[in-house]
Parts: sequence; C-alpha cells; structure tokens
Amino acid sequence: MMSKWIRRQPIDQIKEYLGVKYAFYFTWLGFYTHMLIPAAILGLIVFFYGIFTFPNNRFSSDICNATDVIMCPLCDRTCDYWELSNTCFYARLTYLFDNDLTVIFAFLMSIWATLFLELWKRYSATITHRWGLTGFTLEAEHPRPQYLARLYGTNHTKVNLVTGNIEPTVPLWKKIPATLFSISILLLLIMIAIAAVFGVVLYRMSVLASLSLTNQSDWMSTYSNIFIPTTAAIINLVCIQLLNFVYDKVAIYLTEMELLRTQTEFDESLTIKIYLFQFVNYYTSIIYIAFLKGKNVGYPAKYLRIFGLRQEECSPGGCLMELSIQLFIIMVGQQALNTVVEMIIP
Repeated sequence: MMSKWIRRQPIDQIKEYLGVKYAFYFTWLGFYTHMLIPAAILGLIVFFYGIFTFPNNRFSSDICNATDVIMCPLCDRTCDYWELSNTCFYARLTYLFDNDLTVIFAFLMSIWATLFLELWKRYSATITHRWGLTGFTLEAEHPRPQYLARLYGTNHTKVNLVTGNIEPTVPLWKKIPATLFSISILLLLIMIAIAAVFGVVLYRMSVLASLSLTNQSDWMSTYSNIFIPTTAAIINLVCIQLLNFVYDKVAIYLTEMELLRTQTEFDESLTIKIYLFQFVNYYTSIIYIAFLKGKNVGYPAKYLRIFGLRQEECSPGGCLMELSIQLFIIMVGQQALNTVVEMIIP
C-alpha cells in the first residue's frame, strides 16, 4: 500500500468486482481527494502568513497591552469583572486563522467549490458514458424484492410500458400517510438535534459560571477560552454521532414504509432524508457560532435574554477561534471515525 497509494485508482476493475454503485463511490472519493490538494495549499499559505506576520498584529497587541481595561462580567451573579488582557493568548491565536488573507481565502474557496461541482459533472458524465450507463430510466429498472413482497396478492396492478410485465402498484391514498409520517418524524428529530445544540450552549454557560466560582489559577484563567469550546465541541460531536446512529435506522424504516418501486427511488428518498437531518445535525452549532453568538446581546443592566437566560458573548478577539475549534473537532473527528469504521466494518 505504501508504494501504490499515489497511483490512480483502478476504478474499472472496482466496477467489475464490486459493481457500478461502489465504483462511483470510489470515483467520487478519488476526485474529491485530488481537488482538495489546491484547497489545502491555499489554506497553508494563509496559515503560514499568519505565523510570519504574527508579531506585527496590532489588534492582538492592543488587547495584550490593555492591562488597565476592566470588562463587565460574562454571566449573571457568579461571574466577576475581568481584565481585557486576560484574553491575550486567545487573541494572538485567533490571528493565525483571521488575518489579512482570510477574506481572499474565502473568496477563492467559493470559486473552488463552483469549479469542483462543474468539473465533477463533467468527469461523472465521462465515466457514465464509458461504462454504458446512459439512457437509463426508472421504468426499465426491476422492482425491489421488498416492494414485491409487501404488495404480494394486491389487486392494484398496472402494465409496465417498457418491459410489458404486469406489476403491482401502490394507490395514492396509501402513499400519502406514509410520506406525511416520514416528514413528521424527520421534523421531530431535527428539533431534537437543535435541542442538543442548545444543551451544549447551556453547558458552556454553566462551566463558565462554575469556573468563576472557584479560585482560578493563572493557567485556567488564560486557557479557559480554549478549554470550554474544546470540551463543548467534543460533547457536540458525541451527540451528533448518537443522533446519526439513531436516525440512520429510523430513515431506512421510514423509507421502507413509503413502498418505493425501484432501488433508485429508494436510494434517492433515503439520501434526501439523511441529507436534511445531517445538515441540521452537523451545521446548527457551526451556524450558531458564526452568525448568532455574540450578536445583539444587549448592554449592562439591559441584556437581551432567551427563556430568561442571558445570551453568550464572543471574546474581544471575536468568535472565529471558537468556530475554528468547532469545525476542526467535528470535521476531523467525523473523518477519523469514518476511516476507522471503513477499516473495521467491510
């Protein structure tokens, strides 16, 4: 493996051995990995630019030198006043990810995403033509065995215009309740995923209040802005994995209830369900930190509250460092878990 990892994937051999479905997966995976190379190079340039220009960052220097600036408490009752210079390390670390090239990097990554989609469409069309998969229609696909088994003995049938075979069919009045039930369960689990994110927010607030009640050491005072987001992100990752495990089982059951005729229809319906849930499950916490946290929190004596709770605030250096920690733990943790699962489970 060490001598052949850099070579192209034998996707034609994979197709012959495992079938088209698995071959397309490895085709996409190889294409995605190659497209990540220029994105990774751009990211390293931005990161090393932050390292090289680190001593000249005026913003973090002003925070570190503000030893006489006293800030208001970050929570009610238990939190005390604190010095702005306490966030010196956090502000300096934030500059590595939030420097002058970050905006340019974001712009180039939007172009990269567009190029990735368009080039993948072109490459997948080439592979589809090479493997003789053009002209495929759902009518020509054979019904799923589970579909035929559940409709065995039904009086509702029709003639397939492509194959000429008589096949069982599902009346509309039987499909609508199953579809509505699937949507209801999906919305319920999405609300549970959002509630889990809200629980992590409460965890961050409670830990911050607990630390303020104890006699914090200099180490905890300096690194609490790293410790709290890191542990919160790990808890969030655990919640994500548990909810994914449960929903994957539920989604298959719900899709089976819809009585979809072909495997293609079944896979498409299952993919939509899983995509919608996982989008909320993975990105709710990220969207919260990036766009909601620290916005419109109010001012002393008149803080804005949700359900009687005071909203979280960002550090003087902003929420980007916390966002970076959240992204790193969720994305890298998910990729590491997927790799382990793929190696252990065939």
